Amino acid sequence: MLYHIGDRVYCRINSDSSVIFDYDFYDSRYLQFKIRTFEVIGIHDIFYVILCWPGVDDAVLLNKDRIDKWNINPKHLGRYGIFVREFSIGGRETIDYYKNALACKVCKEYYPYAEPNQPDGSLVCWVCRTTRIIY
Repeated sequence: MLYHIGDRVYCRINSDSSVIFDYDFYDSRYLQFKIRTFEVIGIHDIFYVILCWPGVDDAVLLNKDRIDKWNINPKHLGRYGIFVREFSIGGRETIDYYKNALACKVCKEYYPYAEPNQPDGSLVCWVCRTTRIIY
């Protein structure tokens, strides 16, 4: 398998918050969809289990049975995951990506070359600032 547990990978997300499956990541028909990063937390047969948020289509709650069955670290109990195949992943983020990036303290998305915009020195991205009532 190309990716390993702990890798941060990126996938394209369409407008209704579902991961786009079975496509060429660089196909021009899909370039309008945004790219989001995810953490690989498990490998099951030919699928990767990646962490996601509850609004993603096909997201499943990681309960004890699923964690045991899919050999996922118990620290992810109560979080959400989704199965994706290798060709739904655009690639792996490298450590260099994080050197000059800040993560949004709400959605945890990384933004290269971002600067803090909160009094505590953290970053809240534009999407979270404009769509979330409390952050």
